[in-house]
Amino acid sequence: MLLSMCVIKPLPCFQVDSVKSSLYDTDNQSLEIEDLRHQLNVALCEVSSAEKELLRLRQRKSDVSALEQQVIAILSTSFRHFVR
Repeated sequence: MLLSMCVIKPLPCFQVDSVKSSLYDTDNQSLEIEDLRHQLNVALCEVSSAEKELLRLRQRKSDVSALEQQVIAILSTSFRHFVR
């Protein structure tokens, strides 16, 4: 009984165009979101690589500092023996 009362009217042309435009905009937004996700992943990988490099360089700096202290100690000891 309810089905006979329900009448489907065709959408006017401007409404169909509006719906098509909205769908096109949604597709474009989806593509933009995917592109932004990709860019974010690339940026996160670059940040991770930079952090690893920073840790490596800090360790290297620490190693160089320790070696420098060893050289100073050796030179100091050698100089004391030379002066005697």
